[in-house]
Amino acid sequence: MIRKNLFLYLPRNDTNEKQSGASIIIFGIVITVAYTDLYQGVWENLPLCPDQYVISADEKTSIQAGHHRHTSLAPKPGEGQRVEFEYKRKGALCYIAGWDVPRRKLFGRCEARSGILSFDCLVQEVMEQEPYGCAERVFWMVDNGSSHRGAPAAHRLQEKWPSLVLVHLPIHASWLNQIEIYFSILQRIASHFFRFQVLVCPV
Repeated sequence: MIRKNLFLYLPRNDTNEKQSGASIIIFGIVITVAYTDLYQGVWENLPLCPDQYVISADEKTSIQAGHHRHTSLAPKPGEGQRVEFEYKRKGALCYIAGWDVPRRKLFGRCEARSGILSFDCLVQEVMEQEPYGCAERVFWMVDNGSSHRGAPAAHRLQEKWPSLVLVHLPIHASWLNQIEIYFSILQRIASHFFRFQVLVCPV
């Protein structure tokens, strides 16, 4: 017998933002290709200019840091690495990251908590660097999290950085955001094998 898990809530676009481009159907859900076209360097059916960039960004909340009670044993011929199961909790941080998809460049910072201030700090860190600071347009692809949700977030960020274009993915479709691929790797590999003595976040 084959069992299938279906979406409880289907992806949708509740904003009034204009999204152009063809559409695809995934699991019976119509999704505008304009979101993913940005990864291919296309927006509103036109290729991006050389001084236009695409940043995929999001927050990874509550990253748990643990310190193993005993030192791990390095792998040796015929035997893999041996890791102590028991660990001491060292707290948690919010990791906010941006991924320049075409240029394969990663930006990230740790904060005590997520929120508008924390997200804007990441945006400032990126937009004050070149080539983004003098770019014609910088597209930021985000989900509908509270720190960058809807038109108010788009207006807030564009007032500070006029070249910034905030692109919201459909609700319940954050899996279209490529930063999630990086977060999944971080969660499944790094957080399981890295040892943390202390947690440090910017002042």
